[in-house]
Amino acid sequence: MEKFSQFRDKGSGISPFIPVKTGLSPVSSVFHTFLFCVRLPIFLTYAAAYFLLLQHLPFLPVAVRKVLLWGMMGIPGIWWIDLQLDGVRRGTLAEQPPQRFPHPGSVIAANFTSPIDALYLAAIFE
Repeated sequence: MEKFSQFRDKGSGISPFIPVKTGLSPVSSVFHTFLFCVRLPIFLTYAAAYFLLLQHLPFLPVAVRKVLLWGMMGIPGIWWIDLQLDGVRRGTLAEQPPQRFPHPGSVIAANFTSPIDALYLAAIFE
């Protein structure tokens, strides 16, 4: 970390590259713990029902599957993830032709590898 000390502000000694840690208030910590304890059983039940039962129903329409996947992401509070396509400037995604979007058989590269990526990509491109 000392290799960045040359970039510190000479007057105040503040380093622009090291994030400032802010503590959580006790009320905020209790509230977030309560939310976690309420949401976890709901999420686990929903995920188990989807992956063990609903995903394997052949007569379930694609629109219903998408709603179920978005519901699974909504329980922990994931409402929106920014979608970016290679070679597309910010703000022009809606103006792109449909050929630019992923379709069945496309290779999708995600920056982060997590179960949330798989759920989000399944909800968007299934």
